[in-house]
Amino acid sequence: MNITEKILARASSKDNVEPGDVQFANIDKIMLHDVSGPGVIKTFEKLEKDGVIKVDKLFDPSMIWVTEDHFVPSVDKISAENIVKLSKFTNKFGITKHFKYGMGQYGICHTMSHEEGLVSPGELYVGGDSHTNTTGALGAFACGLGHTDVAYAML
Repeated sequence: MNITEKILARASSKDNVEPGDVQFANIDKIMLHDVSGPGVIKTFEKLEKDGVIKVDKLFDPSMIWVTEDHFVPSVDKISAENIVKLSKFTNKFGITKHFKYGMGQYGICHTMSHEEGLVSPGELYVGGDSHTNTTGALGAFACGLGHTDVAYAML
């Protein structure tokens, strides 16, 4: 098996996986930022409004990390409101890895994964950003997902 297959096999509790297999894999880490986070929050709100599920807890808040790195400092009202939404969200669900703008020497989310030791080799990592796969350079299986997929991964 290649490295991707080995990571997916481990995350799926399988001895072996092959191309074409359908796997139900356990995700090790999830990343949100100030652009994708509000979309995930909106997805949760819609799920509750439509009576699909009441989101009162996340699967494992310790596997989630949040960063403010795209529109900071905020240049408009919407960007500022999104930062407030993220803070309320992380507080509500007990997400302790919230890297707030101006509260440290943090870079963009795609470098923080290794600068802060948030993702390790061999892990299955997803993030709410199309560039998440750059963390594959660390030996992780990294994949960018949309708001709905990230929301469901957190449940």
